[in-house]
Amino acid sequence: MTSQEVNETALLIKKLTEKQTVLVIDHDMSFVEKLEGTVSVLHMGSLIKEGDIQTIRQDPEVIRSISDGRGRRSMLVLKKVNAKYGMSQVLWDLDMEVNTGEGVALLGRNGAGKTTLLRTIMGLHPAASGKIEFFSSDITGLPAFERARLGIAYVPAGARHFPHLTGKENLLMGWRRSIRKNR
Repeated sequence: MTSQEVNETALLIKKLTEKQTVLVIDHDMSFVEKLEGTVSVLHMGSLIKEGDIQTIRQDPEVIRSISDGRGRRSMLVLKKVNAKYGMSQVLWDLDMEVNTGEGVALLGRNGAGKTTLLRTIMGLHPAASGKIEFFSSDITGLPAFERARLGIAYVPAGARHFPHLTGKENLLMGWRRSIRKNR
């Protein structure tokens, strides 16, 4: 579904719950949180937690249950992301996932879309369509400064930016502890 269809579906379900009981089964926390109801989490056939979405999001057992068994979980997820400069499309339905504790290299020749992708993730260039999630929260519409507050950093490469700093110092400029808790 498109983000508009997701929002419309959530509104419809919320309206239906005024008159009848509705059971929603889904794996997308950003959708489930729009419903504003009680959330029950199932793992390996057992109920492990019930509560409101904020309680569920912060529960260590829930976090472990959605990780890959090595303590990793989705940190950054791109779904069908497209980016354009005027009529020129640069990113085409890009799907990508980066997990916590993972080192990911983005390779491609000049003009392949690497910088556009990074600028789109950071919010410096708008996504024409698609969805960008950071720790299961939709950040697609957030401005760059809000993404930076969440802990997302972008350090441009090239000696012309901070020539007096070493490579390590340039990288550390973009690193900072996230102000969000329970990551």
